[in-house]
Parts: sequence; C-alpha cells; structure tokens
Amino acid sequence: MGKIDLDAIVLQSNDDSTVEEVMTVIRAASGDGLEDWEASEDYIRSKICDSKNIGILLRDRDRAAGFVLAIPHNDAVVELQDADPLMIESSDNRFYVDVVAVVPDYQRLNGGIRLVGELIQEASRRCSANQFSMHVRVSTGLSQAVQTNVTSAITTLRRVERWKYYAGELPSDYIELTL
Repeated sequence: MGKIDLDAIVLQSNDDSTVEEVMTVIRAASGDGLEDWEASEDYIRSKICDSKNIGILLRDRDRAAGFVLAIPHNDAVVELQDADPLMIESSDNRFYVDVVAVVPDYQRLNGGIRLVGELIQEASRRCSANQFSMHVRVSTGLSQAVQTNVTSAITTLRRVERWKYYAGELPSDYIELTL
C-alpha cells in the first residue's frame, strides 16, 4: 500500500457504482463470516437515497476504504423493535449508527475514526445533532473500543445477549452518546 490519501464523501446518490463500492467495503469488513443484516444490497440502496439518512464513503484515491450509515434514531426504533424492545424513541436530534464498515487495511490507519468524525460533522451541519445511538459488537472488541474512547459521552449502556442480527448468537451492546 503506497501513500494514503483518504477522502470522505457524503453520499447523495444510490447509483449502481456507488452501491457496489459500499457493498465491496461491507464484504471486506465482514471477514468473520457473519451474515449481517446490513449486507443486503437492496437495504443499502434504499438507505443511501433517503435524504433523512447520512451515508459517508471513505475513499483512498479510487479505492473504497470505509462506509458509515446513520439513520434517525426514531426510525431505527421502529425497524428494531422486535430485536430490541428496550429501545425507545427520543428526540429528533439523535442518529442511530446503523452500519460502520472499514476495509481491514484501513482499520490500522484510523479509517473508522475518520468516518465517525465525518459523521459527527455532517449530523451537526444538517440539524445540530449531537446525540447518537448504536448496537455494537462485543466479540470483535468494538464495543470495548467505543466505551474506552468516549467514556464521558456515554449516557446509556446495556447488553443485548443474543443480538438477532449476529446470527442470534452473539452479544451486542446498545450505547447512547451525547457529544
């Protein structure tokens, strides 16, 4: 891998090439063999074109390196009510981080941090949002990393022992943050 030149693009189109780039990132990031719900091309296509949502693609020149998708929290509550009945609606200024995927080569290069930083800026720009929620994998260490890096911002933290979207067998932590 030569010189890294990461550029974050706020997605506004769900054309075939954009969706394929996003799906390439998701497939590369899902190296643990889990069939995550977010890997559905139709789901991604529908979410990217919805103006309420925030989709950001991270590129290194012409190579897709990462992707983050956030949807309004209250929309996520409706979508996930069967999987997590303890999620409740909140203010309109909270986004649910629905998908975070970073190609492994870029994980070591802080690709995830760059994506989340861009997401925070875009949410603030759009509607002064500074609140986020998410379900985060425990098995990969991602939940612990989130907790360690934003300890003071966490307002809610609870374990969902058998998260439906991780084959119904792995735990996930539900986290709410105010930045």
